[in-house]
Amino acid sequence: MMVGLVVVSHSRALASAAVALAKEMTQGGEVRIRIAAGLDDTTLGTDAAQIADAVCDADDGSGVVVLMDLGSAVLSAELALELLDDEMRGRVVLSPAPLVEGLVVAAVTASGGASAQEVAVEAADALESKRRQLKPAPLVDNPAARETASRPGVLTGSFILGSHGLHARPAARLVDEVRGHGADVRIRNRANGSAWVSASSLTQVMGLDAQAGAEVEFRVSGRGAADALRDLLALANRNFDESGQR
Repeated sequence: MMVGLVVVSHSRALASAAVALAKEMTQGGEVRIRIAAGLDDTTLGTDAAQIADAVCDADDGSGVVVLMDLGSAVLSAELALELLDDEMRGRVVLSPAPLVEGLVVAAVTASGGASAQEVAVEAADALESKRRQLKPAPLVDNPAARETASRPGVLTGSFILGSHGLHARPAARLVDEVRGHGADVRIRNRANGSAWVSASSLTQVMGLDAQAGAEVEFRVSGRGAADALRDLLALANRNFDESGQR
């Protein structure tokens, strides 16, 4: 079972392109994404009944996160909720996330088995990495991170990023690998002295702004820490299974 996603847009072409991008980032993972966009292939508009049908089709009982573009798309999505029964309505989250960035993050997060609320929270924070790139946050000392590193059972490792850096696709591949393990994995960009962040969060990983040649560090603890660190370093050494495209 997995959280489903619904894309509500005035334009069917826009929604289809956004979905294609999101699926590219999930590395072929099985994510149910349904489109409720446009009145037909060429006519702009939104329709509440179409949205309600898409929500029902996307739901397997795990819940549905709905992402919308603007204006009447939000109103139509709210009206669509009124067309659902109480049980179904309770499993649906309308997300304020930006459509494209939010959908990419939501798809990656959902493919890792997160709940609807977790998917919605990650999607809503999807612009954070762009904000940090345009206006980097001041560096702050993190005593808690130093304390964590000194605890027994915390394993560390590092790697040097290849020519493309940790952009969206390898970041998504990294998060997917982390979510496949039970360990707690923290990551930071040593090159810019970033704070340690959760490696299971796509928005936080992309917010590291890790460019080509940067040294990236892991701290891994908990169940299966050794296996997790081994697999993550192996993934990094394979250039995150990239084929050279950016």
